[in-house]
Amino acid sequence: MQLDYPLITATFHKREKRFFAHCSKDGKKIIAHCANPGSMKGNLEEGTLVKLLDYGKDHLKSGRKLRYKWILSETKEGTVVLDTTMANKIVEEALLAKKIKEVSQYKELQREKTFAASRFDFCLGLEECYLEVKSVSMVIDDVAAFPDSVTARGAKHLQELIEVVRSGRRAVNLFLIMRPEFQKMRIAKEIDEKYYQAFVEAKKAGVEFLAYNIRVENNQIVLDKKGKVLDL
Repeated sequence: MQLDYPLITATFHKREKRFFAHCSKDGKKIIAHCANPGSMKGNLEEGTLVKLLDYGKDHLKSGRKLRYKWILSETKEGTVVLDTTMANKIVEEALLAKKIKEVSQYKELQREKTFAASRFDFCLGLEECYLEVKSVSMVIDDVAAFPDSVTARGAKHLQELIEVVRSGRRAVNLFLIMRPEFQKMRIAKEIDEKYYQAFVEAKKAGVEFLAYNIRVENNQIVLDKKGKVLDL
């Protein structure tokens, strides 16, 4: 995924009302859009260096209320991309480029495809495989972990993927680890027990779980190496 605007380096201070990041650069205060509604557990330390997308002085003409958007941080564990809206775009580019070997045989790709009463991020082939993407940014004890807060919606998605399997189709949950330094991730049972139980049930039912991480370079964020989803 190519970033169409330059990145600037700033210092993070605090997040307000989930969607506003208070930062500073060269003594000047900056408010950036935070496109991550989650808890962002472990990624809100004051004084962290961050990268902000700079839409320029004419940002209002393009309908953007804020000039800057918070894209990534340089934490003690390494780089982390925090803009969750990028996950599906990164995965879509990788799917089209056949970089995800496990599903590279499918020629057709549809976004936001409905199955029964559910809607999934992608449908591959002639409704042969449904794929849901989850963005992973938290780290616990040197392992990437998901979710970073209780997610009834996430557990519901797993139950819906089970129904896909029962219909005779493939169901895939892809965890996109938004940290270049990490390839292993696990379910954060200590944060959401119900999600963990849904994960166990889905795995037994035949839902496939994949993990990939990302690479950040030259104003690009792309899918990189295959990772591993650890069992507890």
